[in-house]
Amino acid sequence: ICLICLPFYAIFLQAKDKEVRGTKFVVSGLKEGGLYRFRVRAVNAAGVGAPGEISDALEVKDRTEIPDIELDASVRERIVVHAGGVIRIIAYVSGKPPPQITWHRNDEAVPAEATIEVTAISSALVIKKCQRSHQGIYNLVAKNVGGERRKTIIVDVLGKYYNWVVFALVFYK
Repeated sequence: ICLICLPFYAIFLQAKDKEVRGTKFVVSGLKEGGLYRFRVRAVNAAGVGAPGEISDALEVKDRTEIPDIELDASVRERIVVHAGGVIRIIAYVSGKPPPQITWHRNDEAVPAEATIEVTAISSALVIKKCQRSHQGIYNLVAKNVGGERRKTIIVDVLGKYYNWVVFALVFYK
């Protein structure tokens, strides 16, 4: 039986009505930042034991998870695009708290033509009508209090892209 002491009070409340089998128990309904003290009573064939020693006060904090980055199945660690095509790098990002996401190309800011599309679970870098100048090493960095993760994607752009203007030449005899 797990007993919980409410913050700033010396009153212990029973956290669970039924027996807990095993050595782990999650107490729900606690407030983040609150200080709580716990003590445990054993229940066995001999009956209910006396409460254990009072623990030091524990501060409740949200669980932290280091960021994780998974590239979309359409993205490889090296992308080859023809000039005039679209560079699209999609990554699924998770972590607790939600990580801050930044993109870089060759350790500098991404090109001005790039747009970053963000959802609750993903981040995508998109460059439409790409040019050879857009090739390079793109880095996605996800960072939170749990740590930092990086993914590197090499982008090669083949050929040259021109905005063609067609002129008609008329020859007279």
